[in-house]
Amino acid sequence: MSSTLVLVKKFLEADDALRSQGGLFDRIRDLIFDENQRMKHSFPVEVSYGTFVLPNEYQKDRNMYYGKNDCTRDCIRCRKAFQVDATGLQKRASKLVCQDHEGNAYPFHIHDQQPAENLQKFDRALTDSGKIKGGIFAIDVEMVYTSRGQSVGRVTMVNCTGKIVVDEIVKQEDEVFDPVTQFSGLTMEILKNASTTLDQVRQKILSLLDSHSVVVGHGLYGDLKALRIVHDLVIDTALIFSHNGRRPSLRHLTSDLLGRTIQDSASGHCSAEDALASLELMYYGVMHPETLNPDFCNFE
Repeated sequence: MSSTLVLVKKFLEADDALRSQGGLFDRIRDLIFDENQRMKHSFPVEVSYGTFVLPNEYQKDRNMYYGKNDCTRDCIRCRKAFQVDATGLQKRASKLVCQDHEGNAYPFHIHDQQPAENLQKFDRALTDSGKIKGGIFAIDVEMVYTSRGQSVGRVTMVNCTGKIVVDEIVKQEDEVFDPVTQFSGLTMEILKNASTTLDQVRQKILSLLDSHSVVVGHGLYGDLKALRIVHDLVIDTALIFSHNGRRPSLRHLTSDLLGRTIQDSASGHCSAEDALASLELMYYGVMHPETLNPDFCNFE
């Protein structure tokens, strides 16, 4: 039996024992962020003119969305501004133009800014899908860098038992500059063989969710922004386990609370492994509320 199923079994047993007090499923509901929390912590939220995403503490000094005629981008590696062409593409330089903090040099810059028009392209799961699907899902997204900027490279979504229901490598529309293998687990070869577009992945996810579904993730606000999905019932394990303003890494939490090592491979992170870890951590937190940040708990 997988570690996820073992934890789910323990969760269901504990839920049954606490049924007279409302059960543990009610505690999951009590961890769902309200609208103010979603907005404060940079989740995409619907507003009258489209979608609004508040820059997080690491983005406040940068423009995260650029206009149609704006050809200036901010490199998140060397912190310098650089120019792209009128179509938004950066060309590889004939010389080294960017350097990271370890002294490695590159013939290109990297950025995570998006066109402002993307704020009109967010979608949400249907409110009335004919029948209530509900359910609990965990999502993880791995990113790569292309000539147009940061791009979704792989998406994994698991259901409440840890079963993978979406796991897709995303076909890139632009030249890949850096697959960020040490973090994404992706390589140029893997990406070259991808055939599924981001829009196809988004539609697959939205077909499995509805407005009653709970979506869990670690740094989930960034994943939903990258997927251009607005969702109301969200739980972010980076926040519910935060203390004194510090957000523990997924690897740290999984090791300390679940006794398991993840993200330990030389081949990089695995979005399936990370999605499972965030799901298990949510279950663990509900069963051990003393480990949670009380600012994100509504337990009685």
